[in-house]
Amino acid sequence: MIKFSILANQIKDHINEINLTSRDIGDDDKWNLLCVSMDTLEDTIEGLKYYELNGFGKDDSSKYIHLHGVLQLIFIQQNAIKGLFSIFNGKNFHKSNFPTWSEIRDLRHKVTGHPTQKDCGNKIKRIYLSRISIEDDGFDLIIWNKNTGKDDHVHIDFKSIYDEYKNEAIDILKKIHQKQLINWQ
Repeated sequence: MIKFSILANQIKDHINEINLTSRDIGDDDKWNLLCVSMDTLEDTIEGLKYYELNGFGKDDSSKYIHLHGVLQLIFIQQNAIKGLFSIFNGKNFHKSNFPTWSEIRDLRHKVTGHPTQKDCGNKIKRIYLSRISIEDDGFDLIIWNKNTGKDDHVHIDFKSIYDEYKNEAIDILKKIHQKQLINWQ
């Protein structure tokens, strides 16, 4: 999270150095998107630093609530990064170039967003999070598929997915900062 934090600070510092204002952006909506995206990015970095230092916790209940919290932090962090990307790159963010970005977002939808009914096309799935399986590096899901009537037992290597997500997000933040330096002097 250190590289992440450094890049976020570079982006914010550049905004402050050039004294960027809503007049420069030319649109109150975009200005507010910039401000809330920057604040949200900083807040989520702090939350994820906590996870990296402390893990999900020791008892099953702590692990459960912290896992949900970390997945939600990543989800809103992605929204903040997309907001910054659209402002400084002048176009919408395409997550298809970043496979782990989509993977971790889908994982959040399964575990935190829609576990009781995850619609996958015309396939309904019900996702059970095995609370006792939650460890700092991963957890198990039991995914029941309505079409087959069967359960799939899936181990999620969360640490690997999270580490790869951070690498992709760092690449995106670098692109934002590069565009910022070129287009916003």
